Amino acid sequence: MVPKLGISLRSLARDASDIDVRISEVAQYRPDSIELMCFAQDLIRDRKVLTDRAEQIRRSLDDHSIVATMHGPISLNLLDSADHLEQHLGVGLAYIDLGAVLGITAMVIHTGYCSETDQIVLRSRYAAQRDGLKRLADYAGRHGIMIYVENIFPFFEGAHTALPGRLAEEIVAIDHPQLFGCFDVSHAYIACVAYGADLPNEAKQISPVAPHWHVHDSFGRPDTGLKPYTKSECLAYGIGDLHLAVGDGDLPWSSVLNSAPAIPGSTFNIELNPDLWSDMPQCVTATRQLISDAARLRAA
Repeated sequence: MVPKLGISLRSLARDASDIDVRISEVAQYRPDSIELMCFAQDLIRDRKVLTDRAEQIRRSLDDHSIVATMHGPISLNLLDSADHLEQHLGVGLAYIDLGAVLGITAMVIHTGYCSETDQIVLRSRYAAQRDGLKRLADYAGRHGIMIYVENIFPFFEGAHTALPGRLAEEIVAIDHPQLFGCFDVSHAYIACVAYGADLPNEAKQISPVAPHWHVHDSFGRPDTGLKPYTKSECLAYGIGDLHLAVGDGDLPWSSVLNSAPAIPGSTFNIELNPDLWSDMPQCVTATRQLISDAARLRAA
C-alpha cells in the first residue's frame, strides 16, 4: 500500500478565526489528511476545551471532507520530575478531549526528555513515562483516537531523550492498541549526530511501529552548543530543527528509505516551517517522490 500524504496546517490566528482559509490553502494540494498544530492555538484554557472554537474547526473540516490528525502539546514531558507529571498528564488528557470535539483520528505527542544521567533514576523515569503513556492511550481509546509518540532530539547540552530505536522498544513494551510511533526523520537525523548514532539503523528499528512519519529537512546539526540569534541566522549556519522543504537540507533520504520501508497504510506528513510556507509546492512534489520511492522499495 502506497503511503499517504499529510500536511501540517499553519494558522495565523491563535483563536482559530482564520481556520477555514487555512484549510482551503492546504486542500489545494489534495492531501489525504491534514495535521492541526493545536499546540499553537488557544483552544484549551486551564485544561478546559474552548468548545465554540473547537466546533468552528470541526465544521470547517467537515465542509472540506478532510481527515485530520493533530499535534498535541509540545510542553508535555513524561520524563520530567515526578512533581510535574500530573500537570503534564492533565494537559494531555485535555488535548484528547479537544481531539474528540475536533473529530481527529490521532494525536501526536513527543517522547520525554530530561537532564538526568543516573541510570537508576532514568529507569524509574522511563517506567513513569510508560505508565503515563498507557493512561493517555487508554483515555484516547475511549474516543477512537490513536496516540503517536514522536522522537525528538536534545534541546540543550547534556539533555537525554530516546533515540528512535529506544522509543520503539518502549512502544513495544507498553503494547497498547492505541499507541504507536511517529517517526520524525529530521529529528532523528539531528539526534543521531548529537549522540553519535547511526541514522539508517535507528530508522530501521522504529519504522515497524510508526504508521505516521513527520517529513521535513535539515542539515542534522544540533543547536546545543552554538545558538544563532535569529531564525535567518540559523538557516545561514544550517543549525537546528529548521523544518525545511524536503531536498533543501542534506538529510540522506535514500539511506533512510532503503533501511526502513514504511509500513502499509502509513502517512508521510509534511511539517514545513510556517515561515517557509512559500516552499510548500516544491515540498509537496518532493514528498510525493519520497512516497513513490517508499512504495517501490517495499514492493521490491
